[in-house]
Amino acid sequence: MKNALPILLLLSLVAGCGESQLETETLVGTYEAKIYDDTERYILHENGEFEWSSSDKRYERRLDDVTGAAPHGRWIIAQHREVHLKWHETPNTIEGVDVFSVNPGNSITRIAEILDGERQDFAPEDFDTFQQIK
Repeated sequence: MKNALPILLLLSLVAGCGESQLETETLVGTYEAKIYDDTERYILHENGEFEWSSSDKRYERRLDDVTGAAPHGRWIIAQHREVHLKWHETPNTIEGVDVFSVNPGNSITRIAEILDGERQDFAPEDFDTFQQIK
């Protein structure tokens, strides 16, 4: 019985040495990236909703016309330090999920998309990194 305590303590320390868990509180906020001549912004809300906006209001209005609402959806923490942003589906759009990796230093990088259940990983030169600004 005396040997059980040190073993349990050692096991708990080893188990805690793995990849740190992502917490909703650390991800909630506003993320921004300059993509070509455009600035895109994602706002991740604590309730699991997200909003997207663009400095190119023509593009944002086109999305609004297609979806019937401002671009938005739900976000979840997934495996492997990823965040999945699932766009709200409407009759005029396909089901889509943007896949982001969570980086040290308050940024997220768009690394893939999932369309109709098929994941498409981007080439590294096509990654977009969004810095947390709020």
